[in-house]
Amino acid sequence: MRNCIFTIGLVLASQFLTGCGGGGPVANREPVYPVSGTVTYKGQPVVDADVTFLCKEKNMSSFARTDSQGKFKLTSYAAFDGAPAGKHVITVSKLASSKSTTKEVDVTDTAYDPIKLLEDAKDPPPKSSFPEKYADANSTDLSATVTPDSQTPAVNLTLQD
Repeated sequence: MRNCIFTIGLVLASQFLTGCGGGGPVANREPVYPVSGTVTYKGQPVVDADVTFLCKEKNMSSFARTDSQGKFKLTSYAAFDGAPAGKHVITVSKLASSKSTTKEVDVTDTAYDPIKLLEDAKDPPPKSSFPEKYADANSTDLSATVTPDSQTPAVNLTLQD
């Protein structure tokens, strides 16, 4: 009896472990191709900007964040794997950090009033570091075509006022 239970447990465990993992391509995934580029504004690299490639025909997006030199590599499923083939509308956004004018408060103080604190807050809303048209898929004039042969040239995005 003990051997029968052990054998059943071993068979169930092996079936469970066989189903986990994988390593092969996932069925029904749109193939993607490497895409990289640079974002500049006023002749300078744009650091820490979010870049999004929107492929409407495939109903898919790919994303990246620029590095200290304004360079990016797109991600769809896994880090830096690329974007699907097709025409893409490109958005670029980055909110400039504003210096906080909100003072530190002691929440245990009997004079603490969260409503007054909100009313007194003077932090301005974050502003875009460059024209906001680039952050909206309906107003951006940036686009690129990704080719399925992995020969897509670097996508250099020059933002202008």
